[in-house]
Amino acid sequence: MITVTKRFKFEAAHFLPGYDGDCCRVHGHSYKLEVTESRHSIESDMVLDFKVLSQIVKDHIIKRWDHRMLNDLEEFKEERPTAENMVVIVYSVLTAELPKYTQLASIRLWETEDSYAEWRP
Repeated sequence: MITVTKRFKFEAAHFLPGYDGDCCRVHGHSYKLEVTESRHSIESDMVLDFKVLSQIVKDHIIKRWDHRMLNDLEEFKEERPTAENMVVIVYSVLTAELPKYTQLASIRLWETEDSYAEWRP
């Protein structure tokens, strides 16, 4: 198994309705998103071109969430914008957009310097 990982950054605000703690108030984060793709074998010399991965993530995630109030976005009308729910949304979007010859190995969304949610198969 060979993997490649690309890291992205974006800024966004949110609040967690019904949460019993500080996060019930509007606040912001400097998010880091790490996307890892894998292949069992490579016929060419790449798992996935970093440019392709970057363009997909920027077009479908970063442009939508960067410098936004996440609670105002349609994808968070039913679910609170927690790091866990955000990772699930990233997974759903990327599985529809990434080339079928690769597979997602993991997605990490760092909400703070020392806290992240991770999706793995």
